[in-house]
Amino acid sequence: MFDEAAETSGRAVAPTFLLYLLLDEGECTVAEFCQACDDLLRGEGWTGYQAIQAAWKAVPVDCSDYLSDDLLA
Repeated sequence: MFDEAAETSGRAVAPTFLLYLLLDEGECTVAEFCQACDDLLRGEGWTGYQAIQAAWKAVPVDCSDYLSDDLLA
């Protein structure tokens, strides 16, 4: 959407990426990051395949040890 707007430039990022910035800065553990992503995805109702796939594509973290399979794409 940003790419098509004449007066705006930039890119939207997945909400999980914003949480990832906290992890990258050492402000949380991987377990806390994964739990926060779980809470975010479920709380916002972003549990469809495409939403989950986009959420994990945005971050280089493997949360398979912390989350149930229904939120891992």
